[in-house]
Amino acid sequence: LAAATRQPIWDGNLVRGLREVRAHLEELHLRGCVGTLAMIFVAEGESATSAHDKPPAATWPRLRSLAYVGGELLGGETDASVGACCPELTSLDLRRNGLHATDQGGTGGPRRLTRLDLGFNRIRSARRLYLSLHANGAALTSLSLRGNRLRSTKGLELLKSLRSLDVAGNLLRSMRRDVTNIADNLPRLRRAWLEDTPLASVAGYRTQALACWPDERDIELDGRAASKFDRFALRHYRKATQLRDRMRRMRPGTNGGTSDDDDDDDDDD
Repeated sequence: LAAATRQPIWDGNLVRGLREVRAHLEELHLRGCVGTLAMIFVAEGESATSAHDKPPAATWPRLRSLAYVGGELLGGETDASVGACCPELTSLDLRRNGLHATDQGGTGGPRRLTRLDLGFNRIRSARRLYLSLHANGAALTSLSLRGNRLRSTKGLELLKSLRSLDVAGNLLRSMRRDVTNIADNLPRLRRAWLEDTPLASVAGYRTQALACWPDERDIELDGRAASKFDRFALRHYRKATQLRDRMRRMRPGTNGGTSDDDDDDDDDD
């Protein structure tokens, strides 16, 4: 369903007929709409006249994929109605909705959600993302935050089941803090996207990023597995790093050195 004129989703015309097919519907794609997700799940025989007038929601027993793209989610919320009304939902796409936060409402989210796409919004922090997910995101395996305004990966280390993480196009700048944070704390991660960030513009970015993982063969970075050249560069990079650290420890009056990368960014929230 496409709302070319960005009409409110509670307008009724945009969701006419959905009640009749909700028992069988498995995929629903909405583009260019304005409202809250609760407006989709209006119970049969009920009506809503505003974003704040939310009638009881009915169950959509087979809905597995919901996309609400290129619109405007009023209140910036991933509504409780999604989790309550779509028990089988596994994929939620909320790209390009102008979202500023990821935790408003603290609803717990759909129980079976494995894929969440929050790309190209205005999200500045992922610290409380886990609060909007059922069981703190225990089932979530794929997350995209591409094209937002993240300055840190803090909070993402709590999503232990992630196998795919896309944070490309954000404002990440610390190799030691941001990349190591996900490499050390997400044991199941197999695919990561970090391109188009300030840290990706650093000379030797790919080698330094791959070095954050104990075994570069376990990770596919920016859509590419480690090549023979990557492994060759990594061997030399690790040897040079070990030599540098050894020389630092030998210097009198030093404690191994510090780096600005270790400083927390107070602007995350």
